[in-house]
Amino acid sequence: MKKYEAFEERNTWDNYPGGGFWSANEHLAIERLKKYPDHVTLEQTLVIEKQAVTNYNIWNCYFTVERLKKEVKDAGFKMIEVFGDVTGASYTADSPAIAILLEK
Repeated sequence: MKKYEAFEERNTWDNYPGGGFWSANEHLAIERLKKYPDHVTLEQTLVIEKQAVTNYNIWNCYFTVERLKKEVKDAGFKMIEVFGDVTGASYTADSPAIAILLEK
């Protein structure tokens, strides 16, 4: 949850005359970061090229272990173990991610 709490809303734009992450072509990227209730954020990027305009929406949902346990139980799964990342690191409250091992 610390990552959600630290998330800052902002609106920015950048010009990429030689291309960049979103396109190899010259483009303008307009970014909006928005925080919503229920631990949800949106990273929205509008990529404007000479011949096209593309919108990318990256939605993030942040979970506590307790909330995740309830959701997996409601879906018919049993939580076997909780990790701090996908490599199997120990989970702590400061872990930037949660990886879980489930059983059906």
